[in-house]
Amino acid sequence: MHPIARAIANRIANRIAYPIARFAFAFALVLALGLTSAPVGAQTTPGSMLESATEPAATETAATPANGDALAPEQIAARLETARADAQRVDRRRTTATTRELGHLDRMSAALEELIGLLEDQKELASERLEATAATDSATGEAPSAFALDRLLDEIDSLDAEATRSRDLVEATRAGLERARARVRETESALRQQRTAAETATGSAASADAARALELAELAARTAREQQRLLEMQLAKLRPASVPEASEASLRADVAAMRQALGRGEGDASAGFENLAELESELARRLESKRRDLASIDLRVKAAENQYASRTPSDPSLLAVVEALAAKRDTIRHEIELLQIEAAEVEAQTAVWRDWQALLSKRLEEADRADVATRTRDRLETLDQSLLRAGVRLAERERALASVSKRLDRLPKDSSLRPILREHRDALKLLVRHEGEVRERMAADRRTVRRLADDLEGSAREIGPLELARRVGRAIRDVWRYEIFAVEDQSITIGSLVLAILLISIGAQLSRIGAKSLRGFAERRFSLDAGVAHALQNLSFYVLLTSFALFALRLIHFPLTAFTVIGGALAIGIGFGSQNVMNNFISGLILMLERPVRAQDVVEVDGNHGTIERIGARSTQIRSTDGRHIVVPNSFFLESNVVNWTLSDDLIRTSVGVGVAYGSDTRLVERLIRQVVTELEGVLQDPTPIILFQEFGDNSLNFEVHFWVLARAPMQMRRVASQVRFRIDDLFREHGVVIAFPQRDVHLDTTRPIEVRMVDGTDADDT
Repeated sequence: MHPIARAIANRIANRIAYPIARFAFAFALVLALGLTSAPVGAQTTPGSMLESATEPAATETAATPANGDALAPEQIAARLETARADAQRVDRRRTTATTRELGHLDRMSAALEELIGLLEDQKELASERLEATAATDSATGEAPSAFALDRLLDEIDSLDAEATRSRDLVEATRAGLERARARVRETESALRQQRTAAETATGSAASADAARALELAELAARTAREQQRLLEMQLAKLRPASVPEASEASLRADVAAMRQALGRGEGDASAGFENLAELESELARRLESKRRDLASIDLRVKAAENQYASRTPSDPSLLAVVEALAAKRDTIRHEIELLQIEAAEVEAQTAVWRDWQALLSKRLEEADRADVATRTRDRLETLDQSLLRAGVRLAERERALASVSKRLDRLPKDSSLRPILREHRDALKLLVRHEGEVRERMAADRRTVRRLADDLEGSAREIGPLELARRVGRAIRDVWRYEIFAVEDQSITIGSLVLAILLISIGAQLSRIGAKSLRGFAERRFSLDAGVAHALQNLSFYVLLTSFALFALRLIHFPLTAFTVIGGALAIGIGFGSQNVMNNFISGLILMLERPVRAQDVVEVDGNHGTIERIGARSTQIRSTDGRHIVVPNSFFLESNVVNWTLSDDLIRTSVGVGVAYGSDTRLVERLIRQVVTELEGVLQDPTPIILFQEFGDNSLNFEVHFWVLARAPMQMRRVASQVRFRIDDLFREHGVVIAFPQRDVHLDTTRPIEVRMVDGTDADDT
């Protein structure tokens, strides 16, 4: 035979003939098993389960498909009802069973319970599959918007995560399915052997034992088949990797189509923003309700505190009630804080949605793109920090809930604290759940903000070189034409100002060169000396520079009348900057006119004595008594306290004090002091000196004399006072008046002799 024909024949045999032969062999085997199992029912007892269990089992074997999607939940429910009926039949048989049969019934009951559990799991999986299919079939198209795009991207992320998880679970489920199929083969082989043993059994006892073993083998086979069926359904639910990939490809196509539609200005995001507004309203209502709850719990806390304070002696149970109510109040406060945080997050996220919608709809201006990017980065950082804080808060709330639950479990049943702790526990449960919801919403918000940031970066990368050059050119042109100010309907822009500065800089260089050339020419032509030539150079430089500056300003249409405005502005600026100088200048004029201080006056300024030497336009120079020069601003004399010793005359009153010993003739002391102030030339007799007996001191009789002197400086006054003291000392010595000094009186008890004791040198040294 030709090689090509032989190859074709082999391929046809492999594809068609061999599968047909295998199918025929399997069909014949199943038919043979069905025929051999038919007489079994005749060998069982009237109450045996084989009448209802054997035939359905054979039917299940033939009807169970290779995949896990053929049976509907109704079929699984019928099989579940059959298994439950079998279990009820086993329970009824217990009432008439012998002791020998009870163990067999217990094993059958356990096997049926396992079978019922497997069937219930299958029913649940089938229902979930139908619900998922119905949800997929009922999905309708949604108007393009940032909200719809975000949901599609969430589905893609979910599919990616599901694909990763499914790859791991599929491998594990496949391994378990292989083991379940091996178990099915083992149980079916054992079932066939048990059927053969039941057919060949002789005697009533042996037939009964064989029937019981056959029942258990049948249940084991059914259980193994249901276990295989369950694993097949789980494997079908997990889906191969190609199914998520196909769905993800479809979703990505939908995302691309939605982005294109949004770019064309299609779609409507009003529904999404209405949902956000409703959420804000709902949060406001919940916040108001929690505030009312807080006011109520505050009243309860105050009432409990008053009740505890009124009890004498104090009741520990009432203290526990107060603490529990206070803890619940803190929980409500935490809930209020959480609602406020959530409301702020919703408000901030609304701005993110608006920015994203504007970006997707091509309505975001280029000038606003940088601001949106900055807000997006700030929002990402804020959400990262908020998520960290939310995690910490959630952990704290969970610990508090565990603590309250343990405390509630330890309380006696009749404790009055249990209702309050239950309220606190329920409030904490709500707070923990709310905290988790807020954290999940923050995570979703962060995903949305991250997508906005990615779209911003992608739109920036999409700009081509030509478009980038055009944008840079437009930006430079806008900056060049930016109007700084306008004078007489003439716009002064950044470009004209830069051009004027450039022309003036060039004019300055030309002016310097021209002035230098003019100096050289003048020196050669007129033989000028160096000083005159230098002055001519400076003058010509300033003239040329001014000419070039005026020409440059005129060239850019800068109105020269603007200098009046600039001059006024400079005058105002100089006025503000020199206000202290003007203040001192005006103060100097006032000092010269009013003359509160004059030249050669003796003044005291900040504790310094001195003579005014000169009153200038801005300051006054003072020569202190120790030779220092003090410069004082003129305004100081008008704004501060200044002592002028010689404003109207040179009269200064001073005083001298002296103390004499107790027992002195006070009238003599008065006459001597009056003699002193009368005889000295520096002491004025008009006004008359005044002598005062001041006080009886601790150690002296104190006198004081007040008198006037002519002095233009404190030193002259002190010199006269010194002369008075010298003369008083002389006269007191002549008349025997003792000037007192500090002294102490020592009193001795003379009622008995004073004890005197002689000691030697050794004792003295020791003491």
